[in-house]
Amino acid sequence: MKNKYFDEAMLSVLLGLWDWKIVSSLFPADLMPVSKRKHEEWLDENNHSHPHREIMFALEGETCYSLNNRLYACSPGALFFFNSMDTHDFYYPPFCPDITHLWISFLQDGIFARTYAVKKKKFDPVKSHSIIMPYTDAGAILNRCWTELAANPDIPLQLKRNKILTAAGLMIVRLVECGFSQGDDNKNLGLHKKTIDTISSHISETGGRNLNLEKLAHISGYSKFHFARMFKKHTGQTVHAYIDTCRRKKIEELQKKGLRKKEISEELGFSCPAAFSRWLGKLS
Repeated sequence: MKNKYFDEAMLSVLLGLWDWKIVSSLFPADLMPVSKRKHEEWLDENNHSHPHREIMFALEGETCYSLNNRLYACSPGALFFFNSMDTHDFYYPPFCPDITHLWISFLQDGIFARTYAVKKKKFDPVKSHSIIMPYTDAGAILNRCWTELAANPDIPLQLKRNKILTAAGLMIVRLVECGFSQGDDNKNLGLHKKTIDTISSHISETGGRNLNLEKLAHISGYSKFHFARMFKKHTGQTVHAYIDTCRRKKIEELQKKGLRKKEISEELGFSCPAAFSRWLGKLS
C-alpha cells in the first residue's frame, strides 16, 4: 500500500528509530556543531522563537540547521527538538539545497504536522503536505515526557535520550499510519477550515504571544499570502486584527488576576513595557 505523505526513502528514515540523531536543549546533541559562515550570517537576521514546542525531522537532503545559535549538519535522520522559546532558523536560506523536512507543532488543541520541501531554491508544493491530529495518546505521551525531562535535568543521559526517542518514535508511527489510512482524511475534515480553527485557537490561548503573520504561515505550511487570505475567509478578520483582539482579551484576563502592566507586557511577549505602551496607544 502506498503512503499518501511519505515515499519509500522517507519511510525508511522515519521508521529507522535507532539511527536517528537527536539535537535538543534537553541534553548534549548527538551531532557536533559546525561552522558555516554564509549560513551563520544569514541566521543573524533570520532566527526566531515561540512559546509552542516544535520538532523538525530531516527526511531528504543535506543542509545545516540551528538550535540556540549553534549550527548543526542536518542530514536524513536528524531530529531537532525545539522547546518553548528555543531559538532556531526562521524558514530556509535562499541558498538552501534540495531538502524535505517534517515539521511537528504542538498547539493548544492538537498536533499540526507538515512536510516542507525545497527544490531548486524554492518551496516545492508537490512534496509538501499537512496532517492535523488531535492530542492522541502518542502526542500526549511525547509532550508529557518532554515536560518531565525538562523538569529533571539531573537524570542519567541515556535514560533521557531513550525516553524522548521512544516517545517520539510512537508519535512518528502515528503520523505514518495517517498516510496509510483509507480515503482523504484531510479533505473529509475540511483541511483549510481545520487548519485555521487550530491556529486561531492557538492565538486565542496564547494571547498572540510572539506571533505574527509570518510565524503563523510557517506553522500552517502555507505561503503568507495564501494563509492570510484563508484566515480572513474563515474568521472574518485579518491576522493582525485577530491577534490584537486576542491580546485585548488576554489583557483583561491578566488584569482580573491582579497582574501589573510590566508583568502583562512580559506575559504577552513584548520586548519591554514601552513597546507594550506603544501598542496600546495605537489601539486607542
